[in-house]
Amino acid sequence: MKTEKNIDVDDVISEMETFIFQTENTIKSARRIMNGLRPEQLELLGIIDATEVYLHDFEESHHIKCLFSNKINAQNIEPEQALVIFRILQESLNNVLKHAMATLINVKQSKNAENIILEIVDNGFGFDINNNGRPDSYGIISMKEQIRQINGHFCINSKLGEGTTVSVEIPILTSSIINYATT
Repeated sequence: MKTEKNIDVDDVISEMETFIFQTENTIKSARRIMNGLRPEQLELLGIIDATEVYLHDFEESHHIKCLFSNKINAQNIEPEQALVIFRILQESLNNVLKHAMATLINVKQSKNAENIILEIVDNGFGFDINNNGRPDSYGIISMKEQIRQINGHFCINSKLGEGTTVSVEIPILTSSIINYATT
């Protein structure tokens, strides 16, 4: 014997809305994970434009003035180097947001004959760099490790009441420099 179920349209609509909501959240999570591996902005725009977009978005979201000065050519930066530079920028700004109470962040990308240089300066509270027992220093540890993996140099200077400067130097790889004189 067959039994018929009464289908409540409102229940079906509610179930479909729940399904759509869960699907959208799954897609957002997948994008967030992929972006965590390699930021989409970096892939699509390159390091210079991705930095500009990130700083603009940060400024809009957190109402902290961000200045950007760039004197590098993105063609001289390997993808792995660009990723580290971008990650250092993200972590540094995250630290400024969490700890510094800054009103201004100045980001400079430049180079000399041997290195790509990233400098992030804030006008926040600063901190005692000799205080190694801080439980929130994992971000700094992570930045140092990322720089070490690409043979770079990481330096952080800060004084209480005087803000913080994060400086990074990454060797320019000779494989990324195009030599036009050999033709």
